[in-house]
Amino acid sequence: MGKKLDEKSDIYDAISIQRRMLQVTGIWPQRNRSVFYRFRQCATWFTDCLFCSLLCLEVHANIRDGQYRHLTELLSFMASEVPYVFKHFFFWWNSERFIETVENLKRTHFVNYPMYSDRHIRSSIKYARMLMRWYQMLVASLVLMYLLKPFFTNDKMAIRFDVIDFGHFRILFHLYEVYSVGTACWNNSSLDILALGLISIGTAQFSILRDKLLNIREWAGLSYEEVDAGKRRSDTTDSDTDWHVNERLKECVKHHLNIIQYCAEIEKIYCYYFLVQFFDSVLAICNTWFQFQLAEDLLNVIFLIFYTASLLTQLGIYCLYGNNLMLKSEEIKDACYMSQWYNCDNTARKTLMIIMERSKRPTVLTAGKFSILGLAAYSNLLQSSYSYFALMNRLYGQ
Repeated sequence: MGKKLDEKSDIYDAISIQRRMLQVTGIWPQRNRSVFYRFRQCATWFTDCLFCSLLCLEVHANIRDGQYRHLTELLSFMASEVPYVFKHFFFWWNSERFIETVENLKRTHFVNYPMYSDRHIRSSIKYARMLMRWYQMLVASLVLMYLLKPFFTNDKMAIRFDVIDFGHFRILFHLYEVYSVGTACWNNSSLDILALGLISIGTAQFSILRDKLLNIREWAGLSYEEVDAGKRRSDTTDSDTDWHVNERLKECVKHHLNIIQYCAEIEKIYCYYFLVQFFDSVLAICNTWFQFQLAEDLLNVIFLIFYTASLLTQLGIYCLYGNNLMLKSEEIKDACYMSQWYNCDNTARKTLMIIMERSKRPTVLTAGKFSILGLAAYSNLLQSSYSYFALMNRLYGQ
């Protein structure tokens, strides 16, 4: 059932679907876990670790037998599977910090705003869900093509199980591979969209703070419920107006600090998570471009096109959301300048100056403190991928 027009959006809706999806496999952090939930969590860890071990055995077998073509396909597959396990580990390692961050989303300054600014929360929820559906449809199509490819081509799945003779149980291990691939894609895509949902909340809060600063004199002295009702201040004296403006500015300062603290927590949780994603994207994109030269049939080409699209999308949405967060944080200083500061008293001007000075240092998310999530990083990573591709292509030609 949709929300009423006069009802504020629930900030948790930006991550609600991701929570339900991760609860299925036991990845969503919880303090009071049932026995069944702990079992799902352990089963996911066992599946991930065993599958990575089998992939490593398959790599050894390919190197030993000199099957380098299959090795390139296997390495491209591992470039998605192994980094997912590391991302899962870093997410689990920061699970307590994640729980506290999610619980603090209901802090006063994150939910205290007029309906006029609720459009930013609605927009973040809307686009987060649209992105999730589109991205997961792309991933589901990719998995389906991967599973059907052996039936229409001479290619086999990533693990051929030639290292050990499993006899009549070989079909069970192939079914296990199908389950492992499906589970990994389910969890990996859910973790990605969860991170983007959390980033979008920070972006929306910067937009709400901008609205508060731009309307600092119009909304001063009124509760946000009165602002929604279209009421006007009854006081007309400059001293009363200045007092209300200063009180509202104190609230804006606290709101600004809360947003910065929230983004700092996101940085601590996902810092190395993003770093793994960056390395994974460079290696996977480079190897996938190289495989286009080795593809012999149309289905393989289509599969590689979908795989490349998913890699570019996965990397691009991280950089896009990180770039939006940085830009919205920089807009705060412009909002201070446009807030009719020339009609305020000296105390209000000093407060606005403090907010402006703090906003000169944009709020950013980084990949292991090495690179800032932004469109510039996206361009640099694609250039690096092409450089490595050119090197592989040259070595292959020799």
